[in-house]
Amino acid sequence: MLIGVGNLLTLLGLGIFAAYLSIRRGVKSPVPLWVILLFAPILLVGWEILGQRPLPQFLFISIYLICTWMYFRLARSEMSTLDVAYEEVLAAAIATDISIKPSLPSPSTQLTKGEEARLKDCFPLSVFYLQSIKYYSQAIICQGQLRYKPKLKSGEVATAIAYKSICHNIQQKFGDRFLVLLQERDTHSSDSDPETDTDSNSSKDRYYFALIPSASLDRASGRSGSSSALSVVLLLVTLLTLLWTGTHLTISVATEPFDFAKIFADAMALTQDGIAYLLGAVAIFGCRELARDRVAKQYQLQISPTHFIPFVGSFGCLGSLTWLRSVVPHRRALFDLAIVPSVAGFLLSLFLFVLGILQSDSAVQPATPSNFLTAYLVPFNLKSSILMATVAQAIAWGKFSTGAVDLHPLALAGCLGLAISAIGLIPLGTLEGGHLIHAMFGISRVATIGKISRLLLLTLSLVARSWLCAFVLVLFLVDSYRPPVLDEATELNNWHDAIGFLSLALMLLVISPVPKFCLPLLGIN
Repeated sequence: MLIGVGNLLTLLGLGIFAAYLSIRRGVKSPVPLWVILLFAPILLVGWEILGQRPLPQFLFISIYLICTWMYFRLARSEMSTLDVAYEEVLAAAIATDISIKPSLPSPSTQLTKGEEARLKDCFPLSVFYLQSIKYYSQAIICQGQLRYKPKLKSGEVATAIAYKSICHNIQQKFGDRFLVLLQERDTHSSDSDPETDTDSNSSKDRYYFALIPSASLDRASGRSGSSSALSVVLLLVTLLTLLWTGTHLTISVATEPFDFAKIFADAMALTQDGIAYLLGAVAIFGCRELARDRVAKQYQLQISPTHFIPFVGSFGCLGSLTWLRSVVPHRRALFDLAIVPSVAGFLLSLFLFVLGILQSDSAVQPATPSNFLTAYLVPFNLKSSILMATVAQAIAWGKFSTGAVDLHPLALAGCLGLAISAIGLIPLGTLEGGHLIHAMFGISRVATIGKISRLLLLTLSLVARSWLCAFVLVLFLVDSYRPPVLDEATELNNWHDAIGFLSLALMLLVISPVPKFCLPLLGIN
């Protein structure tokens, strides 16, 4: 009952945090949005507390889908000027009439004849053949064909060289007046403009430069800006929930049935386990933040303060959220921003997990999960993760034949780090996985992959009933915002794509439960 009430309080806290984010994003009615946001999980936890039995999955799934649809229907924030311009630029990427669309200039995008002539001089014929200049309400679209051909085995990328050259020319002639973007048009449309479609080979080289007034940047940071005071408060609360979780889980294993007097008497002696868990978790989060800060400094990116998500139950924390406050120079920067913190946190988490699993004992597998948001943590069920089960059985020589483990605090911290790394790589919005998918596949596929990922993660959490259930709540706090990338046309090389796919594969191994046919291979009954 205590855990259930704690879960309800945590859900209310998450709702307040979500309402705060909604206000910062410009949502006009955050309170109704908050009610819709948390109706399904509060109903689920309340049903288990009062009814002493799980809510029927069919009923929960139906309510959850309805609430999710209403949430995304109502959660439409007021976009900043830069966001509006970027959406217009992306729309031009799939427009089939870009060269004949009527001009809709605004005072910030209107050029005089002299300025237009200077703009044309910025495009050398040997680098980029400029075909047309069109004025949109928030951007200037310069369409043409890429002419630059790098030397063989030089390692140069044509789009990257063209962007640097033309961006340098525009900066020389116009100063900091414009933000320059390089985009690639959708060349798969059948009704392309015949004027520019001279041959089949040139269609694959049809690019355009978009010039967005730099004044858009003045109001762009308001979208992701959040107070440093709130991040400090959340950090302090997270430290408390982590300490409480490490101590509480150890006490819960040592004391059965629940005896409040004995728990209170043993609390002081067992607090050292909570401290060990807290230090392990702090080391993992610190490693991730240092890696993210290094990437941000390398590419001169501005990132909001980290907002940790404390949680009463599960691992004691559901991860952290950050927002980009500046435009990204190219897709390689997005890739590094996603991979470097994830890999750093994953490696440290795996080390702590291995170190702790050697000091952990086997336990009897519970028949049913103790609670929706604390499922299989006491003791931990290795069957809920392919990667954790494989590593644990390999390190301990098949010691955990039941699949249940009384985790050492360091092993529990490693589980938290692995879970955070895996959830962070879910291809959604501003999560590291969203940046990774954007870097690998381009901006046009991010939204579709994100929607599919939400549904798959929800389905997997409901079916597996594992530790993953609590982390599904993070999906409600993830913004679907797509950060502007200046050089969108330059793709990653094969090595970066391979690393990206490997990271996504590791993410699936962490969050996926062990299939029944694999249990004998791992020595689990």
